[in-house]
Order: sequence, then structure tokens, then C-alpha cells
Amino acid sequence: MSRGLVCLILSCLAWGIPAQAETMRFDVTALGFKVGAFEMSAEETATRYSVSARFGTTGLVRLFRDMGFEMRASGRRLGREFFPDDYSEEVNTGRRTSSARLHYVGGVPQLTGGAVSDGEVAPLDPATQGGTLDPLTALFTVLRDQNAETLCKADMQIFDGGRRTRVILTGRIDTGAAVTCTGQFRRIAGYPDHDLEARGVVPLTIRYAPGDNGRMRAQSALLRTSYGPVGLRRRD
Repeated sequence: MSRGLVCLILSCLAWGIPAQAETMRFDVTALGFKVGAFEMSAEETATRYSVSARFGTTGLVRLFRDMGFEMRASGRRLGREFFPDDYSEEVNTGRRTSSARLHYVGGVPQLTGGAVSDGEVAPLDPATQGGTLDPLTALFTVLRDQNAETLCKADMQIFDGGRRTRVILTGRIDTGAAVTCTGQFRRIAGYPDHDLEARGVVPLTIRYAPGDNGRMRAQSALLRTSYGPVGLRRRD
């Protein structure tokens, strides 16, 4: 059992705050074809959160390239804002494996294990990345069930242990009961210059619809990359 989950359970016992459990399952698509499966599970109270996620290629794609990742994050919650305490990732790109662990002190990440580097560019110094979120906390922030009035108001700086990115979702389109948020995924630093020039800004769209709990639920997400569209499509 993860330390974040233990803290979550203890906080519920101490303060009597019911934990909200949530599991999300998505098909991962590229160029319109299913290439893998993504699952994220989370528990949150009024003051804490704990989330884990995993991705793996499936079907024929897996035969040609077996790749995936596992991530965990836990931390504090204040209203609709999340502040990580710990983050870890295990990544298999199909060509190499890597891992990284971050611990946050005063909002500043510290690399406590592993490393994040593509070999082309030196990783950014974590001490200069105060106020950033880890990748999983950022993903959970936009994919979790939430009230309609809070949608399409995201602007997050993200640090994965070596690279910095930014997610902005400020455009909003209401279509009946559904809501579509539009914005961008931006590579900021820690990437080779050719990546920043060719793939520095990627259009991002997330579509929400009412769930059976009365809150808005992410149904799909789409990144229009230079290689073609890459998306998530909800299965549950």
C-alpha cells in the first residue's frame, strides 16, 4: 500500500471526511486506431489526494513495440487546487526503461531517485522548478469528475524531473449538456531545440459530458501532434 494512500485513510479516520474513489479507463488511439489502454484510479478527501495510473500498448501494436508506464502521486488538496508531496514513475519506451521519484518541500521538487533524460539535453535543475505540478497530478486535475462551472479554467506548469511543460485549457464550447475545452500543450524547456521548434505547441481538446454522479466526466481528449492525432476515449 502506498504511503499516500495510508495518509489518506488516516486522515479519513481522524476527521471523518468520506473519501471519494474514482477509476477511469480509456482506450488510447493514434491516427484513429487503438494502440493501448490507460487506467487511472484516485481517492480524495477535502484535504488530501492519492492517484495512480498505468498505460500499456495492446493487440498488434504490442507485438511490434511493447511499451508502457506506471505513475503514482499523492499530496494536499485545497479546494480545486492540488499540491503534490510525492511522485514516482516507471517508464518503458520499448527501447529503454527509466524511473524517477520526486519529493516536494515547500512546493519545490527534489529528485530522490532515478533520472529523466533523453540523452540529448541535460535535465533541468529541480531546485529551479518551484510551483510546478508532476505529470500525473496535472492529468488527474483535468480528467477527474468535476462541476461544470470549474471546467476550462486550467493553466498548469508541469515538471517531470527533467523537463518542463505547460497545459492551458481556457476555450469553452457548450453543446447541450456537453462541454468541450480547448487549449494547448506546450513544451517549455529540457527538450532538444528541434523538438521545441517543430513540436513546441500542440493543440489540445477535452470533451466532458454529465456522469451518473451529477458531475461532468471526461469522455475524450485529443492532441493534434505533428505525427497525427493522439487521443483518449473513455470506456467506462
